[in-house]
Amino acid sequence: APETPVETLPPAIEPKKPVPTCPPASADMLRACYLESLIADCCRARLIGLDPSASDPTRGGMTLESLYVALDTKTQVEVEEKEKKRDSNDPFAERRSRPLSALEALGQAPNRRIVLLGLPGAGKSTLVRYLALRMAQALTDRSRTLAEDLPGWTRQPLLPLIVSLGRLAESIPAKIERGSAEWVERFVRATLDADEHLKGYGDVLLEELRRDGGLVCFDGLDEVASLEMRPVVRESVEAFAARYGRNGATTFLVTCRTFSYTDARWQLAAWPVYELAPFDRDRVRDFINAWHAELQRVDPAGAKNYARKCEHLLEALRPGDRRRLDEIAPNPLILTVMAVVHTHEGELPDARALVYEKCIDLLLIRWEMERSGIQKRSLLDALGIPRITLDNALQEIAYRAHDVEKRAGDADGQAALVTEDLLVGVLQAAFNDPHKVQTFLDYSKSANGLLMLQGVAPLPDAPEDAPPRRVYAFPHLTFEEYLAGRYLRRLPNRAARVREHLDRSDRWREPVMLLGEHLCFRDGDFEPLDLIIDKLAPEEPPAAPTPEDWRAVWMAGDLLTLYRRALQSKPPCDARVVRRLAGLVETGALTPVERAAAGRALAELGDPRRGVGVLP
Repeated sequence: APETPVETLPPAIEPKKPVPTCPPASADMLRACYLESLIADCCRARLIGLDPSASDPTRGGMTLESLYVALDTKTQVEVEEKEKKRDSNDPFAERRSRPLSALEALGQAPNRRIVLLGLPGAGKSTLVRYLALRMAQALTDRSRTLAEDLPGWTRQPLLPLIVSLGRLAESIPAKIERGSAEWVERFVRATLDADEHLKGYGDVLLEELRRDGGLVCFDGLDEVASLEMRPVVRESVEAFAARYGRNGATTFLVTCRTFSYTDARWQLAAWPVYELAPFDRDRVRDFINAWHAELQRVDPAGAKNYARKCEHLLEALRPGDRRRLDEIAPNPLILTVMAVVHTHEGELPDARALVYEKCIDLLLIRWEMERSGIQKRSLLDALGIPRITLDNALQEIAYRAHDVEKRAGDADGQAALVTEDLLVGVLQAAFNDPHKVQTFLDYSKSANGLLMLQGVAPLPDAPEDAPPRRVYAFPHLTFEEYLAGRYLRRLPNRAARVREHLDRSDRWREPVMLLGEHLCFRDGDFEPLDLIIDKLAPEEPPAAPTPEDWRAVWMAGDLLTLYRRALQSKPPCDARVVRRLAGLVETGALTPVERAAAGRALAELGDPRRGVGVLP
């Protein structure tokens, strides 16, 4: 069943929730009110950047149940014989394993309890909301079958309960040193009593959990801001599970960001751990199809237009597109942001840098946090600073994160880990206000935006006895590269500095290309690009070119392809760069892989060698 498995932000103006009108006269009526309230809250698709009505089902908006796409874990399981037979016409039918779905992991867990990890935006909280929604719907409407709504779930529907661990921690007095089930019980009672229609239902719900079982989702262990409080929260969760799991029917789920679960002090003893996998191509396609099907349902008059837009977006996300957006599409948060941008803009921009710019604009504008369950403010409103000040700070953070010799995560698109010390240093210099710095950190910890708390973990190259530190990261390596490239333009003597960065590490190729795209397709400012290309492929080449000189020529050729596309003609440096690029290929410089890449740029520009291309 399609879904938006994304931890997206609520809309800027929250539509009022439908409030059940039933009087709480009995335990049965309280239970019915609770389930109706849960359905009303969880059925909304929390979508970044869309009009609030788009996520309000009572006004015909998009719903979570229609947008949801099932999530897989990184755990592989053996393919059963019946699955092989069913896929006998599939050329990949001989595969021996497949990903274990998150639902299967939950349904098959020993002692009915698991910990589910994932990167920010991977879909942890959305999965929690979807599970609660489907359980509540099945308990409210007995004609529904969970087999269709929750593939992989083989048991009866369970009474759902969502416990925000961040808010649970806030409800526990700071002086408490040991956790207990009572803290969870008090929190559940207080949360339900805060709703006048559910007052007094806490004890009834807890008694049903004790007697008949339920599905208890402890969401966001990483959202417990105080590191000293995390062991207390962990002990409270374990004690609650021990007390309410005696009936053998209650299932417990704890979610946490991956990097936050590395410290043994807040790991749950003997709870199996699974990690959410990124979307594969089928999941990306399922989400895009579901997205546009919902748009057609909400706006039937635009059905043909949405069908066309669906095909265009699928095409843009296919491998081989020069924007290489398929590399970031597996992240559910980023995929949703691109879908919103595409919906608003009609098409995704024709250059990668402009796609990232649109996505960043959306993330920043809608980077909102709910405070005490009442107030929502955007990050810019909370900081009270000009947008350019925040942009400059984020670009510097990205630049400094990217400008390191050793880093983990490049291979799978994970951006560099940014320590809180680095973050605070840059922000304090930019904001000159410690309170605003703390506000930024609070947003990074509590809402999915552009720079997100990953957790508390030892740094990859730190000594073994080094204490864990809070680390942050951009949602994908490409966002870091884009912002780092933007910062290069602000460096003094930028052309020479670009060359220095490229000579030092090939990690700077992407930031330089993204800077080139921004100059060509956003600013139309070719003078900085001329200076950079002149530095990479000077008029007077060195007599004995080094590998660094040849790599600079290759970079100049790649930038020239952008220059031509934006200018729709040949710039002054054109003949020189093409000639030098041909020399690179002809002399056999660099490695075969690098030479082949340079050859592809030469082919696009027009290879001038006799018998190979056409003379310019």
